[in-house]
Amino acid sequence: MDSAAEKIEKWSKSMAKGKKKNNKGLLIGGVLLLLLAALYGLVLAANQKNSEEEAEGTIPLFALNREEIVKISYTNLEGTYHFQNVNHNWVSEEEPEEILSQSYLVNIRNIFTGLDAESVVDTKTQNLENYGLDQPSYSLTAVTEAGEEYTLYIGMFNSSMDQYYAYTNKTEGVYLISKRPVTYIEYRLSDMISTQNIPYMAADTVSVYRHTWNGETISLEKKEEGSVYDASDVLIWFLTTGFSHEVGCSTSVLEELFENTAKLAYRKTAAANVTEEDLGQYGLDVPKGSLYIEYRDSDSGEEKVYELLIGDLTEEQTYYVMEAQSDKVYTMSKEDLENILNNTKYDYVYRYPAIVNVRTVDRIVFEAEGVSYTLGVRTEEKTEENGTTATDYIYSYQGIELGEEQQKTASSLYSGIISLGAERIVDQPEELGEPIDFSILFERKSEPKEVKVLFYPYNSSYYLCSVNGDAIYLINQRDLEGYKSQIFAVLNSFE
Repeated sequence: MDSAAEKIEKWSKSMAKGKKKNNKGLLIGGVLLLLLAALYGLVLAANQKNSEEEAEGTIPLFALNREEIVKISYTNLEGTYHFQNVNHNWVSEEEPEEILSQSYLVNIRNIFTGLDAESVVDTKTQNLENYGLDQPSYSLTAVTEAGEEYTLYIGMFNSSMDQYYAYTNKTEGVYLISKRPVTYIEYRLSDMISTQNIPYMAADTVSVYRHTWNGETISLEKKEEGSVYDASDVLIWFLTTGFSHEVGCSTSVLEELFENTAKLAYRKTAAANVTEEDLGQYGLDVPKGSLYIEYRDSDSGEEKVYELLIGDLTEEQTYYVMEAQSDKVYTMSKEDLENILNNTKYDYVYRYPAIVNVRTVDRIVFEAEGVSYTLGVRTEEKTEENGTTATDYIYSYQGIELGEEQQKTASSLYSGIISLGAERIVDQPEELGEPIDFSILFERKSEPKEVKVLFYPYNSSYYLCSVNGDAIYLINQRDLEGYKSQIFAVLNSFE
């Protein structure tokens, strides 16, 4: 039997041996932990690298230098179109004479300078029928200076991914790509043709404007010397159709007309090299309307004519149009054209029937209830201190010259007399009947020597106003009654 001392010694040796085993186990465990940590780090790095590659779109399909691309073509649901770069300008091979909006072609070219796939569907170019790629809906091709072709074929649309299936002739596999290429090649050639305004015609260079629409022809002419039917001496544009004689035109409506004319632009070229046999397709064999403008070219000073024929309305709510003697059919905005063509002859009339330039007047005679009231006008030239010449208008009433304060009142009265406004001009009635007991007669120094303004009953709301028996205006009854009252109130103050 072991003594106590021997037992203690054996126990100590046993503990020392166990401690060595534990230390050895701890060492092995630590090494394993280090290996696992290193492996985990490698996995994380690999995943991060893959994520970065996916985020950066590093599945390249095309990465050409844009300068080496000399031709591009594409096929969409409408057809196939070919373009070539001529002196840094993209030109249609089908319609080389057309001027194209370059942004369309630059966008298509740029597909080949940087297109990455969103993901790989199949590493092999196979089973194309599963993706609509056996008969692709779209394709586009770039040709380099070296004659090498790069083609992208685009098949079905994956709505859940919002992407298209595609493959190329240069990279093995089937891919999903963004919608960008399709958005750029959905256009027809006619969509790319650069819109251009009609020839520039400054308002002050136009001498004749005429349009025909809905069976009515409206003709406006500029007459620098005025018209024998105009006593204003301020109007130079006259309506020369639609009434028994030419009628002065509203300056505000003319301004709007020329502003709207300057906005006219061709939207698309619908057809070129059109023959007479083709015109019926566009409603241009018997045009629905026309636009005719004589103008002076602002650059050359040459007198020119612009004539536009207007045909049918398209599905896109534009009109087919063509210039006279041209073989091209364009489209033009319905709204822009109708802003001009829907004006009627009544819209152009200057609606102040009694406007007469005071410089030309000797006397104004008012008649009411069988009594005449005469306001005389004479001119007096005077030289100002700065050497300029001014004209004073001296008024008299019933042959007696008015006083200084009454002169101011008479001047204001004259302004009121010529500012009578009409609702509109109307067609000449067959019978005007008897005039009401109120008239105004302007006796003048120049032609027409007399301007006589008469008023006739019309209905419960309006009178008809006749100027020298020709132009007939519609005058609101209340306006005319107020007009008469003001005139006679001032005339009576001169008694």
